[in-house]
Amino acid sequence: MKSILLAATLLVGAFARAQSDTMIEINGEKVSRADYVRRMEYLPGIGKASRDGNFIEVFPGLATVDFIINERLTLQIAKERGVEPTPAEIDAELAMIQRREPGLLDRFTSTGRTKEEYRSVVRLNLANFKLQTEGVLVTDTEIKNLYDLAKDVRFTRPPMVRLRVIAVNAESESKEVDAELKAGKTFAATAALLSKDVTSRVGGMYGDIPLDQLSSNVKDAVTKLKKGDTTAWLKSSDTLLVKFFVEEVFARVTRPLDADLKEDLRRELLVRKGSAKNDVSKLLKEARQKADIKIASPEFEKAYKESILDKKPG
Repeated sequence: MKSILLAATLLVGAFARAQSDTMIEINGEKVSRADYVRRMEYLPGIGKASRDGNFIEVFPGLATVDFIINERLTLQIAKERGVEPTPAEIDAELAMIQRREPGLLDRFTSTGRTKEEYRSVVRLNLANFKLQTEGVLVTDTEIKNLYDLAKDVRFTRPPMVRLRVIAVNAESESKEVDAELKAGKTFAATAALLSKDVTSRVGGMYGDIPLDQLSSNVKDAVTKLKKGDTTAWLKSSDTLLVKFFVEEVFARVTRPLDADLKEDLRRELLVRKGSAKNDVSKLLKEARQKADIKIASPEFEKAYKESILDKKPG
């Protein structure tokens, strides 16, 4: 493995020379970039759950070192095994993502990150995918079989309704609601004014609900209605009366096996087969143990060897 030279972290390396740069100013009191980065390196309360469910504190500085090392080793392994993503493959992946999720790149760059950093993320994801699926093939028949097997559960939206609700505690309150509706006030406005349900703050919006998830009496009442109709008053409990408004009706829809879904299923099957064939975690662990890794920060180098590589001193 080629050696990897890191500063205390990339962040320290980038900003350590800018001791006088101001990162934050609070009521005239300045915080330098160096202080900001140092504080960020050792920010407490950051970590991850262990296998037994306990919380392990991992300082962001060490987590960053570990992430960068794993990233570079993954790309090196992919290159050595002849599956490194090519520029053309990265371009194709970026184009597909942009077509299918048009706002994703804008959201990424809106946080201050660059398009080149976005490209690096895609490159790393592709390298991981190609390592995991190396030597694996999936046929069109397998894709079709998976689609047919999962179609009703995964790719079919059941009949649904978008409902608003008004709930009251007494018949006198229900008559007040009916009077408001008869006078021409919208269901949403009436719900906001008179409903005792927590949804009153959002005009009684109950949400998009599959018909089969409604209670039997509500389902029976709503199924007979079309968009814009209102149910009669229904008994919800010993003290509660409810009335529903059908804002939208959604018919049962099954997604066809189009090109995008076919590609999604192809990748899903590749990963399934690859998980049994290729142990990427093992490859990465072996690469870490063999790699010539130098970390400029002594405390991070010691912590990395002890907590990540599990190399105890002495």
